[in-house]
Amino acid sequence: MEQQHAIGKLLLEVQLPSRQEAFSLQSRLSSRCTTELLPLLAELLDSWTDPGVLLQIDKLEIDLGSCSLETLEKELPHLIIEWLRKRYPGIRQEAYLEEGMERVPVGQGYFESWLYFLEHGVLPHAAIRWQRQEWETGILETLSAETQACRLCQELLLSTPDAVKRLVLQFSPEFVQNWLLAYSASVYQPLLQLVTELETVVYHPQLLKTIERIGLQQLVTIPLFPARTDFHHTITVWLIKEVVSARQSDHAFFLKEVIRLSFPGLPVKYWLHLLQEMPSTVMEASPLLQQATLKLADQYTSDLVVLKQELAVKASYNEFKQSSSEIDDVIVKSVDPSKPMVLPDGGDNFLPAGTSPETKAKQSEKESKTLNGGEVKEAPVTGKDNTTSGTEKTENINNTASADEDVEEIEEERKPPAEGTVLYINNAGLILLHPYLGILFDALGLREENHFKDDAALNKAVQLLGYLASGEDEIPEYDLVLPKLLCGILPSQPVKRNVLLTATEKTEADELLLSVISHWSALGSTTPDGLRGSFLMREGKLEWKEEEWQLYVTQQSYDMLLNRLPWGFSVVGLSWMPWFIKTVWI
Repeated sequence: MEQQHAIGKLLLEVQLPSRQEAFSLQSRLSSRCTTELLPLLAELLDSWTDPGVLLQIDKLEIDLGSCSLETLEKELPHLIIEWLRKRYPGIRQEAYLEEGMERVPVGQGYFESWLYFLEHGVLPHAAIRWQRQEWETGILETLSAETQACRLCQELLLSTPDAVKRLVLQFSPEFVQNWLLAYSASVYQPLLQLVTELETVVYHPQLLKTIERIGLQQLVTIPLFPARTDFHHTITVWLIKEVVSARQSDHAFFLKEVIRLSFPGLPVKYWLHLLQEMPSTVMEASPLLQQATLKLADQYTSDLVVLKQELAVKASYNEFKQSSSEIDDVIVKSVDPSKPMVLPDGGDNFLPAGTSPETKAKQSEKESKTLNGGEVKEAPVTGKDNTTSGTEKTENINNTASADEDVEEIEEERKPPAEGTVLYINNAGLILLHPYLGILFDALGLREENHFKDDAALNKAVQLLGYLASGEDEIPEYDLVLPKLLCGILPSQPVKRNVLLTATEKTEADELLLSVISHWSALGSTTPDGLRGSFLMREGKLEWKEEEWQLYVTQQSYDMLLNRLPWGFSVVGLSWMPWFIKTVWI
C-alpha cells in the first residue's frame, strides 16, 4: 500500500535584519516549500515507518540557527531534511518514541478519523484522505477486534444525534449493515432480516392491490408512502439507536415501532390487517415478518375485530348502493309512500314516521350516516378513530415522546460552534461566486423566498456548490464545509452524500462560471475548469469568532487579478445565511 502523509499546519518563521523585501522573500520561500520541500519530506517520512503503521507526530520544531539570506533561499528545503535526518537517524527501528510521537495500526487510524468525522462532519486536520473501501474495511476490522472501539462508538452515538444521521447519510447501506453486525456481534441479524422483509412487502406491487381488494381506503385515508430511501433511512437511524442503547426488542415490538415511525398516517391496526390479507405467496417469502405480524396481532385482537366489522359493514353498504334501484322498488311495494323513512347505516331496518322517540333515539346511536333525498352524507375521514383504545393511547404517548426527541435534535443542530473553532478547507475561492448563488438556486427551483424548499433542495444546493468549485460529483461531506455555510447550515449538520446532479443542473452551474468569466474581464479566455483551478479550489482556513466566520484564503501569484473583480467579497451575508463571512485573502 502506497504511503500517504498529512501535515496539518506548516509554519516557517524567519528573522531578518530589516523588513526590506520581506514580502517578496516570503513569497519565494513559500513557493520553494511547496514545490521542493514537500516531495523531499514525503521521501523521508516513507523511511520513518512501515506501510501498515501510522506514525502520529503532534509537533515538530526545527531550529536551523543562523545563515545568510543567500543560503536560506538556495538551500532551505535541503537544510530542513538534513536536520531531520540527523535528529532522528533510526526512528523506524526505535522501540520507544519521544513524547508527542505514537505508532498506531493503520486500522485504528481509520477508526479514529471516522469517529471524528461522525461527530464534527469534517476530518481531523492531519487525517489522510483514504480510499473509501480501505477506510470502511479498517473501521470494521477495528470494531470487531477492539472492545474499546465499541465503547467509543456507544458514547458518541448516544450523545450526538447528528453522528447517527451522518453514519446513515454518508455511508452505503451495506457498510451500515456490516457495522451493525460487527458492533452487536451479529445479535441483531434477525432484526436486519425483518427490516429487509418488511421493505420488500411494503413496496411490493401486491400491497396496493390488497388495499383496494379489502376496501381499506374507504375507512381511512391512505397516506403517501415515503420514498424507499427515506424509509430505509428512518428505520436505520432508529435501529442504530436501539443497538447502541443495548435494548433487546422482540420482533413484534420492532414491527410496531417501524410502522409507527415510517407510516404515522396509518395506525398499526390497519397495517396488521393489511399484512394479514396480503397474498400467501408474498408473506411466505417473509417468514420473520409473518411471525411478527401474528404475534403483534395478539395485542390488537379487539381492534382487529372491530376493524373487520367496519369493513364488512362498508362492503354491505357498497353492495346496497350498487343495487339501490332494486331496493327502491322493494320500498315502494312494502311501505306506505306517504310516510318518510330513515335508513340507518347498513340499510337493515326502516323506521316509518310515527316511530316512538325512544326507539328513534336508540337507533340513532347506531347510525353513522343518514339518507337525505337519496344522497348519503358521511363525516369526513381523518384517518383517526373517534374513540381511542388503550393500545392507541400508548401509541400517542410514544409519538409525543418521539416528537420531543426530534425537537431536541433540531435544537442540537442549531447550536453554534465553540468560539475559536478552526476548520481547514480546499475550496475557499468559492466565496468569489456569492453574487450568483441566489440566481442559480432560483433558476433550479430550490428556493422559496429566503429559505430552501425542503431538505432535498438543501442537500442539492450543497452538492451543487461543491460541483461549482471542483467540477466533481458525489463530494464527501468533509469537503463541503464552505458550501454548507453558504447554504446557511453549520458544518456539523449532516447532509446526504449520494445526491445526483442532473445534466441540466450541471449545465446551469457551468453557465454560471461562464457568466463570472465574462463579467470578470481580466480572466480573458479562461475556461470554467481554469477558473476552478486558479481561484475556486484554493486552500483556506475558517474560524468562528465573535458570532461570525472569518475566512482566510491562501494567496497565489496571479491574485493580482482580484483587483479587477467587479464585485467585493470582503463581507458576505446572503439572505438565507444566519451569519456573515468576512474574507481575508492573505
